[in-house]
Amino acid sequence: MIIFSNSNLFNEENAINHVNRLAFSRKASTDGEIKTLNYITDELKRRNIEFKIDTFQWAKNFMILLKSGFLITLLFTIIYEIILFFPNIIWMIILLNFLLLVII
Repeated sequence: MIIFSNSNLFNEENAINHVNRLAFSRKASTDGEIKTLNYITDELKRRNIEFKIDTFQWAKNFMILLKSGFLITLLFTIIYEIILFFPNIIWMIILLNFLLLVII
């Protein structure tokens, strides 16, 4: 077992400084995430450590899915309100229910 606290690889003061520098909100797709990325990148460059930054598109795909769900819900709400105000077109409910089943 290697004990880093007793070696030259670990410096308690530096570790505490890193923790303090990164002690803020770092949620995905926020300025905190970018600030963290820049800080870590700068530290790795300063120590001449090779690194690669991978990007992920999960947030973009999730937002598209979320907006699509909202638009479908809004569309059906508007159509059902039209049916409530104009009851003579009640036959559209059957078509809308079928359409909803197909979409889902």
